[in-house]
Amino acid sequence: MLSVRGLYDHDLKPGEGVVLVEAILMSVQQNMITVGSIDPAALQRAKETVEQLRWLYIREWAPEALNEMEAAVLALQQYSGASELVESRRAAVLQRSHDMKGQAGTFGLDLLADFAASIHAVISASLQIGTRDGDVCLGHIMAMRTALRAVAVEPDGVLNPSLEKHLRRDLRKIIRKTFN
Repeated sequence: MLSVRGLYDHDLKPGEGVVLVEAILMSVQQNMITVGSIDPAALQRAKETVEQLRWLYIREWAPEALNEMEAAVLALQQYSGASELVESRRAAVLQRSHDMKGQAGTFGLDLLADFAASIHAVISASLQIGTRDGDVCLGHIMAMRTALRAVAVEPDGVLNPSLEKHLRRDLRKIIRKTFN
């Protein structure tokens, strides 16, 4: 059985909290199914811990990941050809965008998850990242920073729901076109 107690005693690195959140939620779901009832105080502590991890993600982990992704995209635009540097930067963007897609989705930040998925699709589809692909990724990163700032101010939503719906639809179109 997973214990929420002790989470506060650890320094978590980016991404580690998401694994803990998923484990906590899975444990809570399993306990609710098999045991039937769960201690309301334990459930409340778990929810509070998840909310603390969400804010840690919004304020620290996601901005750090965006900085790393931006640096890697800028390096990809600057250097061309096959080299270890280019491959390591490309791998860094792919890994960070993949991680952010899952992490943002875990914390209910669907617009961020869609932007991250779009960056992943663009980089996956291009063996060489030129100015256009790089600029698309940098634009996405800028939009993700704006969305993170908005969430920090208004925790229940990133944008006007209608605008967010249209943005997410258009991002999904980009992803589908990239893979087709």
